[in-house]
Amino acid sequence: MPYGLTNALTIAMKLMDRVFRPHLINFMVMSIHDISVYSKDISKSTTNLMTVIPTLREHDLYGKLKK
Repeated sequence: MPYGLTNALTIAMKLMDRVFRPHLINFMVMSIHDISVYSKDISKSTTNLMTVIPTLREHDLYGKLKK
């Protein structure tokens, strides 16, 4: 039997939910492995993305550049 944290995905999703709670309804959707940022126009999309990236950095969270 492997050792380690058995509820890692649940804990990760709870962390992301706490970090991005103010933005979830407005302009982003999260799944287990992805963060989707959306809007109706490109300028608003850029603004929303520039809100998400510093929030990730502030909480020492990182993403894969390939994604």
